[in-house]
Amino acid sequence: MIFDKTQFFMIQAHGGKFKKNTLLSFINTFKKVKIEEINIFKEKKSREHTLNSILKNRDKEKNIFIFVDDIIFLNGWHNSLNKNAKDGTIVGFSMLKADGKLIQDFGYDLIEIDDSLSSKALYRDELLTKKKLPPFRQCSAVCGCAMWISKTVLNKVKKFPLEGKNRWGEMIYSNLARRKGFKTIVLSSHLIHLGTSTKLKKNALLSSNS
Repeated sequence: MIFDKTQFFMIQAHGGKFKKNTLLSFINTFKKVKIEEINIFKEKKSREHTLNSILKNRDKEKNIFIFVDDIIFLNGWHNSLNKNAKDGTIVGFSMLKADGKLIQDFGYDLIEIDDSLSSKALYRDELLTKKKLPPFRQCSAVCGCAMWISKTVLNKVKKFPLEGKNRWGEMIYSNLARRKGFKTIVLSSHLIHLGTSTKLKKNALLSSNS
């Protein structure tokens, strides 16, 4: 089981009821890990700074699972992750909007628009009931608010580039990992993502709604 060799980290971006609801949904859907086993890091001046602080303090012999306090865990997520996570992968989840009915993304892909590079969230704003998703798919990046990263990836790609500026950090990281032969996949297992501008609320120039 991958969780025997995985450290758990929560980024506290909101606190209060957000933190409470995220943690409750975690322990209610996954009994194996206790709240006191989750390492909580308060959001720093950017998401990339926060992620790098986690990487600096992690156990290098373990994989990591990072989530933010704007996530609501749903039944079955850990079974899907345990089944599909492999050494040398970055794994994320299909995200639903707050109503639990509309898809926020089934992973992100790099696309070219008018000779400029951008990203596209697959199936955004489509009804979940209208889509039959495969168990997982390979993609350019996943929503960084809940992701599992293999220790093999972490030991080769050791930092999230600060150039991501709260919006592109996870995608740049996944791209660097891909160049070293690693894969990023998104699971069809769903989580609810409240997506309420958790990234650097103090500086509107760098803040973004997820």
